[in-house]
Amino acid sequence: MTVQRYALGEPYWVIAHHSRFQSHNRMHADGLPQALGFRGAFVVGIATFGNMTRAFVDTFGDRWLGHALLDVRFVKPVCEGDRIRVETLPVAGRDAECAYEVCAYNETADGELCARMETTIPAQLPSVDCAASIPPNEWEGPVTQSRTWDNIVEGQAYRSLRHTLSAVDNAHWAQIL
Repeated sequence: MTVQRYALGEPYWVIAHHSRFQSHNRMHADGLPQALGFRGAFVVGIATFGNMTRAFVDTFGDRWLGHALLDVRFVKPVCEGDRIRVETLPVAGRDAECAYEVCAYNETADGELCARMETTIPAQLPSVDCAASIPPNEWEGPVTQSRTWDNIVEGQAYRSLRHTLSAVDNAHWAQIL
């Protein structure tokens, strides 16, 4: 099997795929999105994000994975089987911090911008936001059964995600990515 390499500044193409885990969000399953006029079920954002990071992992490895700052915006939905073109371009004048803009274009949807990311590898990471130390508003049970305004507490983060990837999940994503 040939392993594809990804380089900064060179566009690459991927086919978007769903993950195996069952999302509680019905926009990630067939049925509701089509009823609302979309082409198909939405691919989870983390899969699109993973596709956008390939050149950084290939180029910088652990340096980027452990020390990068990033700002990601998901602009339009990506559906199962969509062909995505990813472009990574350096941000002019910011070479010292390895600043790049990454754009993902959905060629299945006439090349529309579906996600944008800016990333840097600063010489020193900024201090952590003091709000990060505030514990999230936790409760027991599935999110879908407890997601009401009664569970929202102003000034507290929403419930933390509780999803552990298994060896099967990792093997699945290794094949796709």
